[in-house]
Order: sequence, then structure tokens, then C-alpha cells
Amino acid sequence: MKKVGSLLVAGLLLMGACKKKGGDQGAGSAGSATTAGSATTGSTDKPAPGSAETATTPCSATAWKEPSGLFCVEATGFTASPVETNADDDPKSTIWFKKPDSDTSQVMFQVYWYPKRTEATIDAVGFVSNMELQYKNETGEGTGKFAGGKGRFFQYSKKADAKSHKIQAVTEGKKRAYWCEGNSYDAPIAAEVIAACKSVIATD
Repeated sequence: MKKVGSLLVAGLLLMGACKKKGGDQGAGSAGSATTAGSATTGSTDKPAPGSAETATTPCSATAWKEPSGLFCVEATGFTASPVETNADDDPKSTIWFKKPDSDTSQVMFQVYWYPKRTEATIDAVGFVSNMELQYKNETGEGTGKFAGGKGRFFQYSKKADAKSHKIQAVTEGKKRAYWCEGNSYDAPIAAEVIAACKSVIATD
């Protein structure tokens, strides 16, 4: 009877040991699963490509940005006017950028676009074609590309009046084209106006 009792006790102890070992393995497996889950969660915590957190803008931190997200322009020192839109069938929206040059005069330029037009490439190509012709007919002072190949500018003075200077530029966006224009009389176009018109970037 003692022998049977001893065997019974030994069997119970052995079962307890097996149960404990199995429990330890279960805890270890759960721990591994938790670790793996954390690693997976950690990888998905990163912002997805194209999300607002990873989205980048071509505009610099100092650029003036059109409130509805159409374009930006480097216009440090200039004050932007409210958007002016006329009531034509083909309306034109304009923003003026101005800053004092003296007590009696201002340096200024304008950026304008046609909100109902959605053929950006046609508008841009048409403008470039017309301006190239005009540029050749006037006294050219500079022309070239900018804005990642999506922009062109033309700077010239008029043959009929050499005191009259102009810069015109166009930037092609996804939806529409944006024009920049500056004029000066009796003096060359201000360097900051030329730089501003070359800096327009479409963000539509």
C-alpha cells in the first residue's frame, strides 16, 4: 500500500511539473506574440506615404501662399492685396504685391489667373508663343525657364519708348496657368520684382 501511495504521489508531482512547464511555455509564446505585435504596430505607426504628415510642399517657409492653395511666390517685404475678380464672362482674378520705394512711390507687381479656365497647358503655351513674338519685336533684356520647366519669363523694354520696361512670366499648374507681371518707367524693373516673378510656383 505504501508503494502504491508513493507511486501515486510521484505521478501527481510529475503531472504538476509538466503543467508548470507547459504554462511557462505558454507565457513565453504570449510574450513573443506581444513583442511581434509591438514591432508590427511600430512599423505601421509611421505616416503612410502621401499622408498629410509626409506631404511636402515645393514652397519655402518664407513664401507667400495664395489662401486657397493655388500658388506661392517669394514676396518678402511686399504686402499682398485681397483677390480682385472682375465680372466678365471670362473672369480674371488678380493679387497685387506692393511695397514702398519712397515716400511717393511703390514697387509693385501682380499675379493673375482666369478661374474658369482649366486648360493650363494651352494657356501657358499660347502665352509663351505670343510673348516670344513680342519679345523679338521689342528690346529684349532677358528670357528663360524656371519652376521646374513649368515656367517662362520675358523681360524687355519697348522700342517706341526705351524708358518703358516690362517683365511677364507664366507658370503652368495642374488646373490653370498663373501670370506674373511687373512694369517700370524711367528705370529698369526692380531686381526683387524680377526675382518674385521667377519664383511663382503653382500648387493647385
